[in-house]
Amino acid sequence: MSMISEKYDPTEDGSRVAYGIFFWQGMANLFPWNAYITAAGYFVIRFCGSTFADSFENFFSVAFMVSQTILLILCVK
Repeated sequence: MSMISEKYDPTEDGSRVAYGIFFWQGMANLFPWNAYITAAGYFVIRFCGSTFADSFENFFSVAFMVSQTILLILCVK
């Protein structure tokens, strides 16, 4: 049994496929979040005078995190 583990190491990723998968998954998760952060100035002007003027970032962050968590769970399954 030790001969099998010496010949084949399942954790070895010589072509760095796992690194690429995690990199692109991280980019896909962070891109929408960065879009919200960048557009905060726009939404401050857009929601000026409404009930969401002071709390729109809270709603965006909760909606984003809930949707990303659900989609991540689906992707893992």
